[in-house]
Amino acid sequence: MNRQTVTRAAFAIAFTAMTLAPTAHAASFFKKGTPDTQTSMKKAGKTIKFTVRNDSNEARELRVGDDVVTIAAKSSKQLEAADGTRVYSNTATDKVAAGTLMVQLSKDMNNATLALN
Repeated sequence: MNRQTVTRAAFAIAFTAMTLAPTAHAASFFKKGTPDTQTSMKKAGKTIKFTVRNDSNEARELRVGDDVVTIAAKSSKQLEAADGTRVYSNTATDKVAAGTLMVQLSKDMNNATLALN
């Protein structure tokens, strides 16, 4: 082989290696510590347990995610929802309009009490 052929072959190998290096790095089988998808979703979807206490004289409806929950007057109810779930008022009162965002659940709210006046 002449010098020009060797140079072209070396250039082709180097070009291929540089092109494939980012792809190889991004491939999941090269990463030993990569968590699987379900494990990371379980961590992100942690269940938050909380209590809603209705101190008013009338029943209130709340929309917790896609579920509508009725809290009787002067009573409490324990609920569970995923981290990040939004809780909306589903009943209009003189203080809060229906559809108002009451709270967005976070891990800091685990075992907390939400009081409705």
